[in-house]
Amino acid sequence: KKCRAQNKSILYESLSGRRSPADVSLPLRGQYFQTKSQQAGREVMVLLYIGQSRAMLSALIALMLTLTASATSKTAWASSLDGHLAEKSLPDKIDKWKHVEGDLDGACSDDTLCSSENENASELHSESSLLDFLDPTILEDEVLLDEIKSKLLEGRLVVIQDAFKPEFAEFVHSQISSDDVDWTREQHITSSDGIQRIVLKDTGEENESLSEEIRSIIAQSTWESSWQRVVGQVEKKSSTNSRIVSQLQRMLAATGSRTFMHEKICTRSCMGSDVEVEVNEHNGGDYSTYQNGFAGWRSVNMIWQLSKDWDSKWGGAFFWGQSKTMQTGYHYPTFNSLVLYIPTPYSTFYVTPVSNIAKGRLLSVDMKYTTHEDTRSLSIDDPLEEKFGGKEMLLTAKDAAFIVNMDTGGVDLTEERKGKLTELKESVENYLNPYDDWNLVIEGNAEDSDTPLSDLSDFTIDENPSMFDYINIDLDDEMLLDKIRTQIIEGKVVTIKNAFKSQFAEHMWQLFNSDDIDWIRNREEKWKSNYGIDGHRTFKNVSSKQSFPEELMRALKVFEHQSSRALFEDLSGRSCAGRIAAGVPAWYRVGDFSSPHTDFLDDRTLSFVWHAAKDHHPSFGGSFVWFPSKTPLSGYSHASFNTLYLFLPNTMTSHVVTPVNFWTTSRRFSIQGWYTLHGWYRNREMSLGQLTDFFNSDDDAQLNKLTLAEAEWIARDMDVILMTDDSELQRKLDNLKNRVWSEYLYPTDSSALLIDGQEEEVED
Repeated sequence: KKCRAQNKSILYESLSGRRSPADVSLPLRGQYFQTKSQQAGREVMVLLYIGQSRAMLSALIALMLTLTASATSKTAWASSLDGHLAEKSLPDKIDKWKHVEGDLDGACSDDTLCSSENENASELHSESSLLDFLDPTILEDEVLLDEIKSKLLEGRLVVIQDAFKPEFAEFVHSQISSDDVDWTREQHITSSDGIQRIVLKDTGEENESLSEEIRSIIAQSTWESSWQRVVGQVEKKSSTNSRIVSQLQRMLAATGSRTFMHEKICTRSCMGSDVEVEVNEHNGGDYSTYQNGFAGWRSVNMIWQLSKDWDSKWGGAFFWGQSKTMQTGYHYPTFNSLVLYIPTPYSTFYVTPVSNIAKGRLLSVDMKYTTHEDTRSLSIDDPLEEKFGGKEMLLTAKDAAFIVNMDTGGVDLTEERKGKLTELKESVENYLNPYDDWNLVIEGNAEDSDTPLSDLSDFTIDENPSMFDYINIDLDDEMLLDKIRTQIIEGKVVTIKNAFKSQFAEHMWQLFNSDDIDWIRNREEKWKSNYGIDGHRTFKNVSSKQSFPEELMRALKVFEHQSSRALFEDLSGRSCAGRIAAGVPAWYRVGDFSSPHTDFLDDRTLSFVWHAAKDHHPSFGGSFVWFPSKTPLSGYSHASFNTLYLFLPNTMTSHVVTPVNFWTTSRRFSIQGWYTLHGWYRNREMSLGQLTDFFNSDDDAQLNKLTLAEAEWIARDMDVILMTDDSELQRKLDNLKNRVWSEYLYPTDSSALLIDGQEEEVED
């Protein structure tokens, strides 16, 4: 039987204290077995993880005795397997082998015994470093380390499966999953004044009493977003200050750990001694909304997942915002996997809410390395333009803040130096607040009305209303319409504030807010959603059309009118002649949300969402987040009143509705729906004439006019030979077929580097 490289040699190294030869092969799977051996006055205890076959026992004991005979020192593992350290038969004091701190090759010499006397097996050694515990196959692979460093420098995500030695991962898991650990449940709220941490109580009734406290904090804070803090970012989780936190912090802050991270992993300095360590647990309803981790002196952020037997349907996924597609964005928590990224304005991510049906425990260790203390005091006298010019990735958030706020008009500076520093300052400002055209925001027209909005008793909606009656933008402005048209066809989102005339919008809100509507709780708990994504869920309340008052039924026809359909067909380049899917009022109540998704299903052509949330504070949640945006500042659209969103769903239109928080005082109403193609979507065969615009253009935006049903027919079912006898047209159709498959449906996504652990190979 062949085991993983780092497991093969565990028994040999534990008993002999020497590096194992390459050909040592041991069965270490199935069951636990414990034995003692008396040799030359030395007592050695070994905990074996062995196969199901008890017939192998005698062979294993013989092998242990043989190896013990050559042992030169007492050694044993420094970790527990599934909590077995607590067994009385295991000695209280056993030795622990370790690498020499700072040895980047990750090993002692064959002739040197690296052990410490009387080290408690349940503790990390005071001189331990990352080199003791990382998977040796990673430490020994210089090509892999170079690739990790290169990808991080490019702003990519790196995910390493089986990142640490399994016995160490088991040990840390046993410590943080113990019943003795005290957890503090916290609610984090971000305002421009900083991050407010509020300790939650054990019950919903007790937490309700915190609402007033939170609202008081909100009232005393300013709420203007900046690149440093986006208001409304919210996080809910449990954390602990148990002993293991300080032990891990000490190990990560060891000189050997920091030197390894600085030379082999980070592009920025990782030599700061104040390594941040936080042990977290996410319970039902916990989450982290859209953020980038770009703060303070942080140089690289890591999340070590320690959840066992976690089912992806339970949520808690790490969604990487820079991913091109929804499928490649989801990264599920797997035991002993390590997520790394360099925090920048663009390193956006989202942790999906944990389901209340989760049976496992979502445990993780957040680790953040920082720059060296000596490098933190930047001065205008430093050669900043040489150090950071064209190298913005090297900047921590604190460094960036210093540069954009520095005074370049000092009298002691030469004109040449002033010019270079001004150029650097502008470059960093553009880095922090890049031009982002993913969301075109349009302000509706200012209105003059003699009728107060509080008195709409005489206002009625036309019998056959259309967008032309109530939309609050100038539909005769061809320049504006062309901007909207270009934005939508390029696969981006259009946001229209004050979208409908104020009386119409107010009347609609009053209809939603009345007692005449029956709200139906719509909780989607699925193994896989319609998008084929494990754990995708949507919690909301939708209204039943059977309960609609006549006035509301008439108002909703504004989307169905033929002139409205014609307008949206012109703006989107897709047909809007079919039924409108959904298109009914929705109410996101406390705890409701929608996981990352694209709306790219079946024959949907144009997505629309109308927000009708009055007096909705950013901290209340329910925000619309557009993941293709470059930064959180441009990605967030907080729930608001009378705002309309329009976009063409495709593989790259990932978006989310963040959870609504318990201290909200607003009702987060909306209408969301999709126009569709006319007819039955499963039969989307296209004619040669319909395909002409697609195969005669190399413009990627042209492909955005295809619905999922049409794109799948082209990529999978279209027979170019049956389509035409013309060889040139056949060539063009073949090219189109390949482009739709590789560029539109399944585009290459290099936003993350995934490193799989080495699986065990077992021969029967």
